[in-house]
Amino acid sequence: MAQQSPSEMLPSRRVANELRAELARRRWSGRRLAAESGLALRSVSRRLAGDSSLTVDELVHLAQTLQVDAVDLLRKALDDDACTQAKAS
Repeated sequence: MAQQSPSEMLPSRRVANELRAELARRRWSGRRLAAESGLALRSVSRRLAGDSSLTVDELVHLAQTLQVDAVDLLRKALDDDACTQAKAS
C-alpha cells in the first residue's frame, strides 16, 4: 500500500503525526506522555497511532502536558493544506 502524502491524510492523522513529531523533538515516549498527562497508556497509544481521533479536550490537555500551544500544534499539522491550496490558486 502506497504511503499517503500529508495533504491526503485525514486531519486527525496529521494531528497524530504532529504530536509524534513533538514527542520525538523532546525525546519523549508515548509512555512518558501518558504518565505525565495522567491519561491511560492505551488511549494515548491509540491516538498517537491514529487509530482513534483525539477529542478537543484531549488535544488541549496533551498540548499543555508538552507545554506547546494547541492552536500552533493544529496549525503545524494542517499547514500542508494551506500550502496545497495556495499552489492551486
